Amino acid sequence: MSSVMEAPRAATHRYEPFVRWLPVVLGLLVMYIPTYQHMWMMYWHNEDNAHGPLIVAVAIWLMWRRREVLLEPPQRVRPLLGGSLIAFALVCYVIGRSQSFGQPDAFSQVPLLLGLLLVLQGERAFPLFCSQSPFSQCRSRCHGRYWISCSSR
Repeated sequence: MSSVMEAPRAATHRYEPFVRWLPVVLGLLVMYIPTYQHMWMMYWHNEDNAHGPLIVAVAIWLMWRRREVLLEPPQRVRPLLGGSLIAFALVCYVIGRSQSFGQPDAFSQVPLLLGLLLVLQGERAFPLFCSQSPFSQCRSRCHGRYWISCSSR
């Protein structure tokens, strides 16, 4: 009987990272699809700002490359710092959306994503928040992987 009870727990554990990130991805899509539509109509169709969609595509590709870090169990989460970044991002988002001003709205993605990473995944998901500073030593190590490396001294 215990083997029957363990099977659903193992299946739930296997999908837990996806369940944790699904509401976040859906919320980001609901929030930022209107932003991308506004950016497309106002800025990205001009030659001066035509690189905007390319920047978004590269950012998505970079996150996809590191998806295994996002699917690992969270460790050393930073709720205060992450919550502060999320609050700042939401203020920028509300100001941008309510005033139909695209820059604060689009900018709010950066602190929002950083805050969500710190709250949901922990500091290892973003190398800037590692406990070992990349500026204090030549090689900064974060969660067993080298993020920044330079020539040895």
